[in-house]
Amino acid sequence: MKDAEQSGALPPGKNENAFARAPLDVLEDIRSAGREARDDGDLKTALKAYELEGKHLGMFKEKVEVSGAVDLCAALEEARQRVAKLR
Repeated sequence: MKDAEQSGALPPGKNENAFARAPLDVLEDIRSAGREARDDGDLKTALKAYELEGKHLGMFKEKVEVSGAVDLCAALEEARQRVAKLR
């Protein structure tokens, strides 16, 4: 925490608890800013607000983990056989 204070990320004398907010309060602020931006015709800001709301709701994945062993050669051979049957 002291590193953040020293780097200027937080105002001097403030700790991170002083800025704690409930996630739903932040989401409501994002929605409000999005509506205001849309009404003002600032579509870039409105789109960013929708993006942040979607991320909060888990609609988008930043990183998808794929695990498991896949025999690519066998999968390709099976696909070729299915295509051959269609001809």
